[in-house]
Amino acid sequence: MKRYLFLLVILFICSCRSLPAIQPIGNSLHQFNTQLCSDLYPKGKWQYIHSIEATMPNKKKAFVIGITNISSKDRTINVLMMTIEGLVLFDAKYVKELRIKKAIPPFDSTEFAAGLIEDVKLIFFKPDGMTVQSGYLKDGSNVCRYRDAEDYIIDLYLDQKTEWEIKKYNKHNKLIRHVKSVPITEKQGTNRTSIPPRIELIGFGKHTYSLQMDLLQEKELNK
Repeated sequence: MKRYLFLLVILFICSCRSLPAIQPIGNSLHQFNTQLCSDLYPKGKWQYIHSIEATMPNKKKAFVIGITNISSKDRTINVLMMTIEGLVLFDAKYVKELRIKKAIPPFDSTEFAAGLIEDVKLIFFKPDGMTVQSGYLKDGSNVCRYRDAEDYIIDLYLDQKTEWEIKKYNKHNKLIRHVKSVPITEKQGTNRTSIPPRIELIGFGKHTYSLQMDLLQEKELNK
């Protein structure tokens, strides 16, 4: 009996991390404009400053300040991470390829740098691929599904204009990234920013980690 229950739990966990089926839009109750998916991503050149709480694979926590400059047109990225005191831990630029300017332990591995750039792309850029499906899930959430050039799947879920989730799946349809926005609260007022005030990311795999990103400042750069 215990073994049976154990197998059910494993199957449930695996099902939560596998690619869900999308129901096509077939009636007026589920009318959905896929342009809403594109509209959620910032357009133009922006700078974002976040306070970041990172939970590492060894469960240790790190607190850093992240400065991210992006250009949606060129899909370029500049990322700088530093301590609260101002010590630069990581500085890199992505223009079609990654160039690391500075990196000190434990941020000095190429695997970390590549993963960080992919996380930034996932959060700030519309998926670089084609929309292969759109519709809704069993819970009623609207979803846009993209497939990129490397055959990865990216699902963008929309509940309201201020709430969205992004899930990225590998070639075997296993969940490898989960990004969730935290909506604006009454305390924060009704002012909309180009991205949510808080973003939570979980990276699954051999080294599972999580990031909680709180927006401190955003600035539109010269066009």
